[in-house]
Formats: sequence, structure tokens, C-alpha cells
Amino acid sequence: MIHVYFHNTNVPEKSYVCKVIISEILGQTYTIHTASEYSDYVFAFENGNQITFKDSFFNKYPEPYAYLCTESLPETPRFYIDSDCTDKIPVLYGTPIITQQSESSIICDIDIIAGAFFMLSRWEETVTEERDSEGRFPTYASYTYKHSILNKPIVHIYAELLRMLAARIKINIPQIHEFTKTITHDIDFFVKWNSGLDIIKTCVGDIVKRKSFQLCTHTIACLIRKKDPYDTYTKLMDLSEKHGYISRFYLLFSKENIRRFQSKYAKKIISEIARRGHEFGIHYNHCTLDTIDAMKQDTTVFEELIQQKPIFSRQHFLRFQYPETFQALIMCGIQQDSSLYYRDALGFRTGMCIQHSVFDIHLRAPLPIRELPLLCMDVTLQNYPSIKDAEYAIHELLEITKRYNGNFVCLWHNSSFDEYEWKHYEDLYIKILSF
Repeated sequence: MIHVYFHNTNVPEKSYVCKVIISEILGQTYTIHTASEYSDYVFAFENGNQITFKDSFFNKYPEPYAYLCTESLPETPRFYIDSDCTDKIPVLYGTPIITQQSESSIICDIDIIAGAFFMLSRWEETVTEERDSEGRFPTYASYTYKHSILNKPIVHIYAELLRMLAARIKINIPQIHEFTKTITHDIDFFVKWNSGLDIIKTCVGDIVKRKSFQLCTHTIACLIRKKDPYDTYTKLMDLSEKHGYISRFYLLFSKENIRRFQSKYAKKIISEIARRGHEFGIHYNHCTLDTIDAMKQDTTVFEELIQQKPIFSRQHFLRFQYPETFQALIMCGIQQDSSLYYRDALGFRTGMCIQHSVFDIHLRAPLPIRELPLLCMDVTLQNYPSIKDAEYAIHELLEITKRYNGNFVCLWHNSSFDEYEWKHYEDLYIKILSF
């Protein structure tokens, strides 16, 4: 049991971070005690020893919502280096100083509560006005991207710091998580060609737009073989099963997909996915409370097609408004989202690599939905100068996720096996599965 003491302002925010770090990552039980006389965060253990973390953030913003301004964003991060720490620890708030006063007491000037709350709550995205053409908070505007620390699971690093400091005062906190992977596929297009006219358009585009008779020949060859290049469902399941995983298929209910899903062939594929023990999620095309009716309509279509209620979701184009999209998903009955990822860069948008609870900064309360952060998307890999560069980045991300016993969530579209556009990427996908 860990007893946590802190000042009685911003209690919901501080309590939420304690839940994620102490319970969800470290697997420990804890109690929270608040009072006006507590100035910092004191973690007291059953043997009477304690760790004090300085409050360098919330003590400046005692009133609710006062911290929600650009002035409170972190400055350039500093780093704490310790021989017992695998990684350099990014210090978003506070100073990189740790003092062991005695065998039973440590004072840490790194404000892990404020830093973790910054990452988990994504309040940065509500005080920063930049948005891209899809209405998304852009990669380039994010603090972690600008300071080259998006590849660090900062909240896990803070949890490991707590584990390390606890060991120095004779408290053992065992590891409760194991490295795993969640393999997912967004079905934006059930098939590439819905009619003969679509094939003709592709052939014309191959010659006129892409100026490639070779591509046109490839399109005609697919037609002759009666093999749609997006019909990779059996292949995806075979690959997952070969490496000991199940696939999760997020279905987009566009008008064309809805029509296709009613075909005998689509129903056969859906039945086969279910029979082989793979999963379905819903791929919403909308993301606000203003479009909740459309989201609920897609939910109904999913239920009729799959014969079960959707509990997993991911936003199409990763469109997400924090925290409004979570509110809309809850109204649709979703229990777990997996959308929080920057389209242009691999990494840890929430500072996490396991499923975690989420917090509504407006309601000042945790929400009854969980986030399983996406870490890698196939489209992102095309941003790298070469396949070798992409492979190196993927390997590094896998290693970091494994180091923190995380869940490597990978998105590989059913459409990303085209023999030309994706010719060299299939081997990279297999390397992800076999890591």
C-alpha cells in the first residue's frame, strides 16, 4: 500500500495521474490524502520510508482550469541521468535533481505528476490553436515532436523512476506487464474496385496520371486473375496466426463499403474472420458531438452486420478532438479507442504504451473509456527516405516498447500490399510481426 499526500487543490487532476502511474502501470494499491498543509507530493510506504516529489506546477495554478493557457506549457526539457536509469529522464516541470537524504527518505525535484498529466490529458491540444486540413492537432505543433522526445514513453519513464527510487529505500515494486503486440487493420475500402468502370478508371489513371504502362498491365493482370489488390483478409489472418497474434479489423461504414458489406462475398469474409477468432472494431468517420447521430447510425449498421455491439474504435484519418471525441464515443457504447497517434511520426502521443484510462479536462474527471495508443502506422513509414531508414525507426520503437513491457499497437491497412506502391513494405510488416 502506498499513501500519497498532496495539497488539496487540483485534486481530480493529481488523483488521475496517481491512478495511471501507481495502479495501471505499477499495479500497486494506494490511498490519497489531501490537506492545505501539504506542499509537495509525498509517497509513503508501509515500512515508513518515503519519497517526496516537488510540486513545481499545480502550486502555481491553484484555481481550477487556471493552468489551461499557453504560458503554462513546458519549456525546453532538461534531462536527469542516472546509472540505474535505462533512459535519460525528460524533465518537463521541475529540475533534474534527486537527493537521497537518508536510507529512508528521498527528495526528487522532478515534478512527475505535472509532466505525466501534460502527456496523458493532452491539455496541450486544447490551448494550441494549430490544426491541419483534417481538423487534427498537427504533429509539428506538439511539444514532444518539437523537442525530439516523441519516441520516449514519458509516463512509463516516470513510473520506472518511482520504481527505482522505491528500491533505494528498500521497497520492491515488481513488474506486472509483459511486452505484447496488438495488430490492427483499418478497412477504409473493402475492395479497390467496386465495378468494371472503376477498373477502367484505374487503367486510364495508370497511363495518363501515373504515366506507367507497367501499372496498367498490373491492373489488367489483377482483373484476369480476378484478384482485387485490397482483398488481403485471408493473408492478414494467416500472417497474424503464424506469429501468434490475432488481427483486429476496424470497419469504415462509407456508402460504398456499406453496399459492399451486403454482398455474399463480404459476408463470407466477415464470417471467416469471426470463425478464426479475430476481432472487429468500428472506424468512425465523424468525431464530434455535433455528428453524434451519424456515429450512432454507423454503430447500428455495425451491430446488424457483425451481430454484436462495437466496443473497439478508431477514428478515420485519426480525426480527434480532445476530449469531445471521447464523449461521443462513450455515447456510442465504445469501451476502448485507439486513435491517439500523430499521422506523420511514430511514437507515444500520450506518453504511454499500454491501455490507460483517460481524463476530461473540462469535466475534471476520468471518463468510462480507455485509450490503447497507436504507436505505428504503415502510411507513416512512407515518410522515411528509404526502407532501411523506416526499418531502423521501427526496430528502435519496438525495442523501446519492449523495454517498458508495453503493447506495440500497429496499424497496417488491408490496402497496403499493392505490388507497386507497397512493393518493399511487406517484408517490413513481417519483421514487425516476428520481432
